[in-house]
Amino acid sequence: PGPVIRERAARLREAGGRALAAFSAAKVGGQARVLVEEPGRGRCEHYLPVRFLASHAPGNVVALRIVESGPEGLRGELAA
Repeated sequence: PGPVIRERAARLREAGGRALAAFSAAKVGGQARVLVEEPGRGRCEHYLPVRFLASHAPGNVVALRIVESGPEGLRGELAA
């Protein structure tokens, strides 16, 4: 029935959100190669969104150290 389907779908979305949050949090402290999509934003090799301050041209790949994970994705700093 419809209500059961909606309730199960909601539980699956919640479980998926928790799994994504845990996966993202596990990336903090590590390094990632990020494809720049626009200045200050890109995606790492795991397709997670990454924000960063350096301004690189779209299409470049930059090495970042992941310093934070949040609801909007990861935040990185240039790797030394």
